[in-house]
Amino acid sequence: MADPIPRSGSSGFSVRVRDRTQWRKMRDSARTAIEDAERDTARWTQREVRSRFQGSIRAGTGRYVSQIEAEQYSNGLWYVHDNRVIYGPWLEGVGSRNRTTRFKGYRVWRTIRRESRDMLRSTVAQNLRRRL
Repeated sequence: MADPIPRSGSSGFSVRVRDRTQWRKMRDSARTAIEDAERDTARWTQREVRSRFQGSIRAGTGRYVSQIEAEQYSNGLWYVHDNRVIYGPWLEGVGSRNRTTRFKGYRVWRTIRRESRDMLRSTVAQNLRRRL
């Protein structure tokens, strides 16, 4: 609630949540909304990368696609990766061989990265609206 602050020569007031229990619930709800959005976006990213590679790799065996994972580290950070598959950079188009061959890569990871940022923003907003 707002309390007036008497100050010489200025007008204003302080803003403070007096009900700490309610504040904690809101803070916890916001944290949960963000964590859920990060998890959902990581899983979506994993599915989307797999799907796009399955649809574009010619004569693929499924080995590369099967290595794409979404993992959560102990600090809470989600990481979507290809388990350091040796030819991953070449498929993406960022490997040293891409400069010497006609194949310029699929650009799947770079495309999905931009899309996942947008998805994360909208998912966080949706989750916050639902919880708060």
